[in-house]
Amino acid sequence: MTDLLPSPAILLVPVWYGGPPDEIALPFPKTHYEVEHQGDRTQVRVAVSKAVVYDGIGPAEVIDPAQRLHTTSLAKPV
Repeated sequence: MTDLLPSPAILLVPVWYGGPPDEIALPFPKTHYEVEHQGDRTQVRVAVSKAVVYDGIGPAEVIDPAQRLHTTSLAKPV
């Protein structure tokens, strides 16, 4: 599936079952976020407002869309 209007940044968060990370579209560029790792947890905040975007299991990271390691597919396995 191709994004018609790509997000300025993507938050990659781990999934509990060990598969590829979930991708969450973010409204601002990567440089507008702060990522803080605290043990096995990660908190992601908007740098200016300090609004928490993610607070959960880590590691999580904010990337540019061009850095995507995988894409989602709607194809069913044969």
